[in-house]
Amino acid sequence: MTHGPPASRKRPQNGTTPATEEHEGPQDSGLPPPPDGGWGWMVVLASFSIHIVTDGMTYSFGIFYDEFLDYFKEGKGYTAWIASILVGVTLCSGPVSSSLVNRYGCRAVTIAGSILASACLALSVFAKSVTMLFLTIGLGTGLGLGLIYLPAIVSVTMYFERLRSLATGIAVCGSGLGTFIFAPLTEILIKRFGWQGALLVISVIVLGCIVFGAMFRPLVAEPAVPEAVPMTTVVGPGSNGKLNGSVKDAEQGLVRSHSFGNSPKIALNSVSI
Repeated sequence: MTHGPPASRKRPQNGTTPATEEHEGPQDSGLPPPPDGGWGWMVVLASFSIHIVTDGMTYSFGIFYDEFLDYFKEGKGYTAWIASILVGVTLCSGPVSSSLVNRYGCRAVTIAGSILASACLALSVFAKSVTMLFLTIGLGTGLGLGLIYLPAIVSVTMYFERLRSLATGIAVCGSGLGTFIFAPLTEILIKRFGWQGALLVISVIVLGCIVFGAMFRPLVAEPAVPEAVPMTTVVGPGSNGKLNGSVKDAEQGLVRSHSFGNSPKIALNSVSI
């Protein structure tokens, strides 16, 4: 086999050596893998508790309807808009909540939603008209519950992959349990403290979702371990499988070590023959 001069040898156009190309694997996406357990079950518990509070309060809010009719003396259809706006804003706030989750994470958005919903429920105690309840309960509390609701689902899916269906099913079971709990609880609170006192107590319960939101610990990606590149034996031209000491080191692919004088060491990159 005839070899041309070193200047005429073909080299890869992209500047990488064949040895590097052989061992170059797919790039990591940077997303941590779901642990499918561990702290993920605490996240499921937090999501389960959030569903108890948010859905339990929302689905039982109709108990306040008669109280609002008697207190504000407004029409039935006009008063019914309070609960309608509450549910509508909660479910329609998904795009807003998702964009905030992508930017700030599930924990921060859940805590912010808990504070907003609780504050608006507390302000509703001082309402003088149904129109004000449209703003405080319908818009304010509805948006706050929407900021709580979506991260409670997203956080569970981030921690589970193989058991994702089971974990999500356990989390959303809190909606049914919350309805069983909040319906009689709301009625008892109204009889004991009136509708203003009942809203104030429920606002404190909603504020407790801050604790559940703090349990949505973000996943941290483990540092990637670099792959070891195996050394490639370099054979010089005309050596017939043996190292040729009579050819120049540059043509053999050998480099000089600055730490050990003139002792040559085999280069990691192979040279075309």
